[in-house]
Amino acid sequence: MLKTIRDAVQRVTRLSINKDTRAREYVMARCLYYHFAKELTKKSLTEIGASTKHNHATVIHSLKKFNVHYKFDEDFKKHYNILVSILQPTPSAEDIIAEVGSIDEVIKQRQELIEANIKLALKIKKLKENLPDFDKYFEGIPEERIQFFINNQMSAFIKMERATLKKQQSYEQANAKIRETKQTAKQASFEETGIRVRDKAIKSTLPC
Repeated sequence: MLKTIRDAVQRVTRLSINKDTRAREYVMARCLYYHFAKELTKKSLTEIGASTKHNHATVIHSLKKFNVHYKFDEDFKKHYNILVSILQPTPSAEDIIAEVGSIDEVIKQRQELIEANIKLALKIKKLKENLPDFDKYFEGIPEERIQFFINNQMSAFIKMERATLKKQQSYEQANAKIRETKQTAKQASFEETGIRVRDKAIKSTLPC
């Protein structure tokens, strides 16, 4: 299977993934190979790396870069989509029916998926309308610096904000308990006052 993946990647990218170079296009070609090798085989990262004369640490580093390449490089995205169609073909109708059980069930599931996709598309559209265009802020910045920002400054900011929210929630819960305790004490005081008033009224009606 590794040979099949290697041949597909090299055919699509027109590059040899075994070439000893750190040129950007070769790095991304190897990234595609490592991604599909990990997803489609049961080989260990050590075995996958050895197939390109690299160690498992190189494979891990490359896989971590996959999302950045996919987001910011159009050629990488195009090559990935082509490889998906080659290496992960859509199952035939016969295969689907054999797995599900009947054509009616297939039709039902298809309709459910269509409806779910429509709902998700509307949610995504709404989210996009409310989100700023982050890509424009990163325009012209090297990918490794963007990744460094995400892994460090952004990560630290998110952790700090979550800690602040957690502290605020804890503070609000403590205040709610205090308010509840005060309300209970106030109610008890009202009840005690009512009992005293009632006893006093009863005593005043008794003969001396």
